[in-house]
Amino acid sequence: MTAPRLSGLASPRAFALELRGTPATQADVEASIEAVLREADRGVIAQLVVAPPGAGKTELTLDGVAQASGLHGERVLVASNTRAQAYALARRFVNKYGRLTVTLFVRRKRDVPADLRAHARVRVEEHIQNLPPAPCVVVATIDKLAQSALVPASFDTLFVDEMYQVPAHKYLPVAALATKQRGIGDPGQIEPVTKIDVTRWRDDPAGAHVPAPRVLQVRDPGLVVTRLSVSRRLVADSVEFVQPAFYQDLPFRALDGAAERHLEFRTLARHEPHDDVLHRLEHGASIVLAELPRAFGRVDDPGVAATLVSLAERLLARGAHLVTPEGARPITPADLGIVCAHVEQVGAVQARLPDALRPHVLVETANRFQGLERQVVLVWHPLAGQAAPRAFHLTAGRFCVALSRHRVACILVARAGLEETLEHYREETVPRLGDDEDPEYAGLHAHRTILTQLRALDRVVEVSESTGL
Repeated sequence: MTAPRLSGLASPRAFALELRGTPATQADVEASIEAVLREADRGVIAQLVVAPPGAGKTELTLDGVAQASGLHGERVLVASNTRAQAYALARRFVNKYGRLTVTLFVRRKRDVPADLRAHARVRVEEHIQNLPPAPCVVVATIDKLAQSALVPASFDTLFVDEMYQVPAHKYLPVAALATKQRGIGDPGQIEPVTKIDVTRWRDDPAGAHVPAPRVLQVRDPGLVVTRLSVSRRLVADSVEFVQPAFYQDLPFRALDGAAERHLEFRTLARHEPHDDVLHRLEHGASIVLAELPRAFGRVDDPGVAATLVSLAERLLARGAHLVTPEGARPITPADLGIVCAHVEQVGAVQARLPDALRPHVLVETANRFQGLERQVVLVWHPLAGQAAPRAFHLTAGRFCVALSRHRVACILVARAGLEETLEHYREETVPRLGDDEDPEYAGLHAHRTILTQLRALDRVVEVSESTGL
């Protein structure tokens, strides 16, 4: 059975059909989308879609929302983890579906971006009595919905975007607002931050602090789980690193390989040390480690910060071009991103960026980079210069986010001695009987897997210390 089409609206499968890829990979994309929409169409009560990085999760959420509201006439509620995500969902929904209206349910109208407030098919409401009847689409943050006085089961279907970022204690009260639940998310993301003591729930696989999808899988035996198996963002070379390190339970492949998407450098210049890193990118490597001399220092290590900036400048100076079957175009500063572990590191990098780059190059922590992508991403390795790393630095989710934001190339910058750091690490928490989750071990596994593969493929390049502020 094929999922029904939306008369007069974009097809729920349209975004898949516009993609490249081999016929087999394209067939996988189509089959996954059809499976998700077919299950929703037959009215399953609880549905979870588990997806790798760049699988088109938000697009699939929008298609599901359009199917429920535009085709079945339902009253649909869409929950996001942050206001920025809510605004992005609303914007993309009205841009994709030209006949549907969306209502933003917010705390204060003045906080809504001007383009959304002025849009003819976006309603902005603060009070529940002003929310429209069925059929409708209402978008709000989890926090806004949890603090509202909405009546339980007052909506037909609840969609939760980026569900692995939502803790159970926030999701469960909101789930009661609809008779059916649909969640979609990436299990490799950074787990939600809980600002209370969670010791009492440590042994509970469905505790209040656990990501909502894991709680659903424990509590709801009728939950329908669909796994997407193709990444549209990562090229095949990157998937060979990211999948075994972070997604052992979610096999997936790339839509594109190096032939469909790669870098070329068009400007000849006198050879500089950083060019050895770029040389590997130009010859098909999508993930490379630039290794500075061993040193232990401050969190905002000046050498690492300066090297990240120097590599970004060198990429542009060498005339980096993104090459696809449609042609080639220059890489611009807006195509670059720099991912850090600490806020102090973000400041150290931003302070060294030249004025021409600072407004365009996105420099953020991994937490803030979730859900975003750039063509080329430079990463401040979480363990760089850490003499005594904490569990924070080993977190698999943080490392996974950093290594999965790029579409064509990723450069890690670290200090020599990573193997010794991992070898001598001692876990901060004591494993407990009956607790299947061991985040620190997962982090150690991920870091060792990535580093071992980089060494084996000659992707580690020794670089000299860059100068900076």
